[in-house]
Amino acid sequence: MAAGAIRPLVSTVVSPSADGHLDHSLDRAKHRASEMPQAFLFDVIYEAYQQIIWKT
Repeated sequence: MAAGAIRPLVSTVVSPSADGHLDHSLDRAKHRASEMPQAFLFDVIYEAYQQIIWKT
């Protein structure tokens, strides 16, 4: 299990049309940016680490 943070979306996200022009952009008020997980259960991250160590 992992936990992650979200925050308000501050960047503009656009969708281009087929000819490369601006088709539309997201309404930032309706979306959030998801950050990489910052917390893990110890046994999960330890097991992943062990798998990496023994493969090298």
